[in-house]
Amino acid sequence: MAQKDLLCALNVYLANQQVNYFKTLSMHWYIKGKGFFVLHKKLEDMYLENEEICDSIAERILALGGNPNANMKGALELATIPERANEPISDDEVVREIASSLTWWIDESQKIVDLAEKEGDGATQDMFNEYIAKFQKDLWMIRSYLA
Repeated sequence: MAQKDLLCALNVYLANQQVNYFKTLSMHWYIKGKGFFVLHKKLEDMYLENEEICDSIAERILALGGNPNANMKGALELATIPERANEPISDDEVVREIASSLTWWIDESQKIVDLAEKEGDGATQDMFNEYIAKFQKDLWMIRSYLA
């Protein structure tokens, strides 16, 4: 069984991913600008990947004997990231938001890796190291888009 601190951290990470799903969906719906077609599709890919991450984290929490958050009220209570307003967003703002968000997710994922290492949970470390690699690749691509 995982330690209480790791399960708590995983639930906060899950809650942030749940809020992030809606933030990404919002940007997908509200994006405006010349980069619309490319970024609209990229945002769709991102929120679909976000669904998979939420599912994997919830299942990991269950496998460790914990109880994953499974509703928006709980997600909003646990999350440390804010919701996004229902308003238009420019393509430039979307790219900046994605880059900032990916940098944040890399840092947050590393915190889980470090905590899982401390708890001797190699499977959780592996899972989150994969997220770090994916977020780093996405960050490289979004920075290349900006160039």
